[in-house]
Amino acid sequence: MVLYTNQPYELIFPEKRAEIRDISVPGGVLETLRCSNGSMRIRRLISTDPRAYLNPAYSPGAEAGHANGTQSEAYSSQFIG
Repeated sequence: MVLYTNQPYELIFPEKRAEIRDISVPGGVLETLRCSNGSMRIRRLISTDPRAYLNPAYSPGAEAGHANGTQSEAYSSQFIG
């Protein structure tokens, strides 16, 4: 592939990569992205169960927990209790 542009290489192909982590949940796997404040936001749900996609706690953009391993109160109440 040839890319004709006047933009610098670093602008088109940045070196910094986002920290992506997979979290196993009942019914599938959540792909999460670490935010700058340390929380984990859901990027997508990987599941073969159609009912898992109806759960609002699994929706993209929802908070899934924190990068240090602790989960948010709303997330924990959805799946633990």
